[in-house]
Parts: sequence; C-alpha cells; structure tokens
Amino acid sequence: MSIRRQLRPVAAAAALALAVAQTATAGSVVGMKSEMENAPPTADAMFLRPLAIPALLMGAVLFVPVGTMTFLLRKDVDKPFDALVRRPYEYVFVDPLGEH
Repeated sequence: MSIRRQLRPVAAAAALALAVAQTATAGSVVGMKSEMENAPPTADAMFLRPLAIPALLMGAVLFVPVGTMTFLLRKDVDKPFDALVRRPYEYVFVDPLGEH
C-alpha cells in the first residue's frame, strides 16, 4: 500500500510533464527561436547578455576536461574551444547589441 501512495505523485508529475511537452510543437519552438534571434537591444542588454555570462564561465570550466581529453585523443582543441569559450565570449563582449 505504501508503494502505491508513493507512486501516485510520481505518476501525476509524469503525466503533467508529458501533457506539457506535447503542447510544445516544433513550430512554436522554431517561432520562439526566430523571435530571440531578433531580440531588441534593450532585451539583449538586460536579459540575454547577463544570462550568457554564466554560460561563458561554465563553458570555460567545462573546457578544461573536454579540451584535455580532446588533446590527448586528437591533438586538436579548436572545435571544443570554439564551442565552449570563443563563441560565448564573442557574444558577451564583442558582438553588437541586438544582433542576435
């Protein structure tokens, strides 16, 4: 009996998550992406850039093990460095506001 009581909230949460996930269609996700790509400079400066700073820091931290493994296996760290450090850095500090 106690296992059934414990599984009820889990089943309800799973059903709710499934219902919410089904409402997000591919068209709405693509629409959200195109809206964010054309963000006004104010939204870019106030919301997107400050959110990108922690992403840059996490990418730099993740680059240490990923870059090490890539260097040991392929001797080429340009691709992980570009994806984890260079692109976020350019977005935060180099790109003009409102260009994304």
